[in-house]
Amino acid sequence: MLAESTKLYKEKVEPYIESLPQSKIKWVYNILERKSETESIVEEDSDPETGYVVLPDMKWNSTGKPDQFYLQMLINRRDLRSMRDLKGSDLPFLKSLQQKISDIVLKNFAATGVQKNQICSFLHYPPIQQSEEKIKIPDDCFVSDHFHIHITSLFLKDSPAIKVGRTHFLDTVISNLEIDPEFYQKATMHYVVDETHPLWKLCGDETV
Repeated sequence: MLAESTKLYKEKVEPYIESLPQSKIKWVYNILERKSETESIVEEDSDPETGYVVLPDMKWNSTGKPDQFYLQMLINRRDLRSMRDLKGSDLPFLKSLQQKISDIVLKNFAATGVQKNQICSFLHYPPIQQSEEKIKIPDDCFVSDHFHIHITSLFLKDSPAIKVGRTHFLDTVISNLEIDPEFYQKATMHYVVDETHPLWKLCGDETV
């Protein structure tokens, strides 16, 4: 497990993220610009500051079974790459997304049986980037630099997306920022990466 201090983030992790070619997440921008996956979009808001696109994650086959419920919310803002960029000034934005997530799920997926108190919204740190072709790739293959939120239900079983040390519930993220507006600029983030991942090679001496 890596212990990513703010110093380590600034000196090694952030430069690594910035070195990743934008072509690696071109598929994300294609969705946000409505150039692809338009038939899969569940809900959208085109506002460049507060908007988003919600669509089923590739892990969910849309059968309506509660234990397979899985959506992704990609935000239109491009100034947020990960939780490290979040500040107290983002609280109204995050709270708005939190409410919209509940509204979207209850409106569009009532058939799944998911209730408001059974909706799980969370972020990954570090966030994982899937390939443009959306084929199954090993976990921790890439780190993404576009902020997104995972949406599932309490019924989700055995999902590789919910991992100890990398999953952070949106409720908790909001609470942390209410306690300290610069929480994620100060916090040491602990997470697990495979020994083959570039971050391990860069930061492997910072283990706990």
